[in-house]
Amino acid sequence: MRRKDLLESVARPGVGFKRWFILSLVGAGIIFISLISIDLVHNQSYLIKSILEILQRIFDSPALPHWFLPVFSWISMIIGFSMIIYGAIQSVNSLIPIISNIKRSDSRKNGYKVVVIGGGSGTFPVLKALRILNVNATAIVTVADSGGSTGVIRDEMNIPATGDIRRCLIALSDSPIFDKIMRYRFQGNGSLNGHSMGNLVLAGLTDTEGDFAEAVFKLSQLMATRGRVIPFSLENVSLCAKYEDGSTVKGEANIPKTGKRIDRVFFNPPYAKPYVRVLEALSDADMIIIGPGSLYTSLMPALLLSPIVDIILNTNATKIFISNIMTQHGETDGFSVNDHIEAIKKHSGADFFDKIIVSNSDIAQDIIQKYRKLKSTRVSTDVDIDRERLINADLTEVYKGTLRHSETALARVLKTLMPTSVKLQKVEH
Repeated sequence: MRRKDLLESVARPGVGFKRWFILSLVGAGIIFISLISIDLVHNQSYLIKSILEILQRIFDSPALPHWFLPVFSWISMIIGFSMIIYGAIQSVNSLIPIISNIKRSDSRKNGYKVVVIGGGSGTFPVLKALRILNVNATAIVTVADSGGSTGVIRDEMNIPATGDIRRCLIALSDSPIFDKIMRYRFQGNGSLNGHSMGNLVLAGLTDTEGDFAEAVFKLSQLMATRGRVIPFSLENVSLCAKYEDGSTVKGEANIPKTGKRIDRVFFNPPYAKPYVRVLEALSDADMIIIGPGSLYTSLMPALLLSPIVDIILNTNATKIFISNIMTQHGETDGFSVNDHIEAIKKHSGADFFDKIIVSNSDIAQDIIQKYRKLKSTRVSTDVDIDRERLINADLTEVYKGTLRHSETALARVLKTLMPTSVKLQKVEH
C-alpha cells in the first residue's frame, strides 16, 4: 500500500475499498472476454472473423499472424488475474482498520469503563493502577495550567494547557521510547530551556492538525496508550480564585502563591463549554474517580461546568474520591478529608461520592519533617465523614524522597469496588 493510501486508511477507515473492488471486477471482466476469445479462435466464428478484420484495419496490415489473438488473449487473462489479486489485497487492507475499530468498540462495550477526573502528578498513579486492572480508562484532564513550559506555550500559541495532558498520556503509554521522549526537558541557556519535549510535540501537532483534541488523539496513537486522554474543554480558559478576604487573582499558577485561604475558584470568562467527548465518556462510565491532585487547580476546574456535574449526579456509575496524602500550601493548608469534600460540594452543589479512599500508611518522621518545611501536613481523616463510605488502606509509598500513592495498592483497593470479572495483571514500568 502506498504511503498516501496508508495514511488515508488510518485517518478514514475503509477509504478506497470501492475503487479496489471495482478494479477486481474489471479484472474479472477482462478474464471473461479473454476466455471467450480463446474459445472463438478455435471455432473461427463470424464474430471472431469480424474482430480480426477490424484489428487488421487498425494496424493497417494485410493479415495478422494466426498466433496474435491467442497470445493477446492469454496476456489479457494474466493482466486480469493480476488486477483481481491486487484489488482483493487492497480491499482487505482497506477493511482492516474498520475491523479493528469494531473490535475496539466491542471491547469498550463489554469492558469495565472508568473515568478519572483530574490532572498532573495526582492522576498519574490512578491511571497506572487502571492499567494494572486492564479496564477501559479515560482521563478527563484540566487544561487551565498557566505556569512553566506549559504557560509559555499556551500564551504564545493561544492553545489549552498541555502539561497535565502530557503526564496522563505518559501514564497510559505502552511505548518506552515515547515515555522517555515525552518526559525529556531541555536544559541550558537556550530559548528551549525549561521546555518539556512533550509540551512542544503537542503544540506542534495542534498547529499542524488545527485542532487541540485531534492533536491529543494523534499523539495518543503514536504513544500506543491503553486508554483515552480527553481535555475537559477545548477553550483556552483562565482559572481565577477569590480568597476569603475578598481579593482575587488570575492564573492557575498564581493561585497558591498568595498563601491566603481560598473561598472559591472560577473561570474568566465565566463560562467554558465542556468538550462533547467528556460528556459521552461520563455518561458511559461504570466508575468515576476524582482525585488525588491539587484540589482547586486540578480537580475543581472540570467540576465548575454544570453539564459535567449534572451527568455525574445522574449517572449510575460508582463515584469515588481519592484523598491526597498531604496538604498543599496555598491551596489546602490545614485541610482534612472532609474539608476537601465540602469544597467540592460548595463548587458543584452536591456531595455525590459513594466511596472515599484515604491512605492510612505510616510515614517516617524524616519525611514528615521534610514536608513540614514546605508547610505541608498530613491530611487528617475527621469524624464528620460517613464511615460507611470511608475506605482506609495502606496506599502510600516513598519515591525519591517524595510521597505518592502506590499504583499497585490503589489497584487492589479499586478492584474491590469492581465486578469479579476484572482481574489484576502485571504492568512493566
